[in-house]
Amino acid sequence: GRVRRACHTACEGRGGGRMAGRPRSSLQMAGASLLLPMLLMLLLQAGLFVGLASAQQTQTQTTLTIVGPGGNCSCNSSTTVLFCNYLGLTSLPANLSLCSNLTTIYLSQNQLTSVPAGLFSGLSSLVELALDTNRLTSLPDGLLHGLTSLQILGAYQNQLTSV
Repeated sequence: GRVRRACHTACEGRGGGRMAGRPRSSLQMAGASLLLPMLLMLLLQAGLFVGLASAQQTQTQTTLTIVGPGGNCSCNSSTTVLFCNYLGLTSLPANLSLCSNLTTIYLSQNQLTSVPAGLFSGLSSLVELALDTNRLTSLPDGLLHGLTSLQILGAYQNQLTSV
């Protein structure tokens, strides 16, 4: 049909098209080499290869998920920023050190009444810790032990009576 005539004209050099002067087999090969990447892209968009990538990641990293009534947040050993604001958290997991590369932790706007003393030990890269707008009445001795990089500690709008 029309497509074949247009291809024939362009391939044989009579149409002055982009493929002018090339034999027909070159155009056919170019079409075939473009088809495979397009097919792979469609399969990726359809989600057929997603399971392979996530399965590989779960074999090498353990993910910690913190669940609250307002949602959840998660981290692993590659995470640098943990954003857990506005989740309604009343407590925190003891194994936060699984997320060993954290530089920033946001725990603001929750319902925390206490923070365990050694919770952040092992997080030597931690630069910022935001505990603002919770229900904390005290910060325990040893809370900041080992946090050699800590520069910002936010604890305003709590009910602190001792630090």
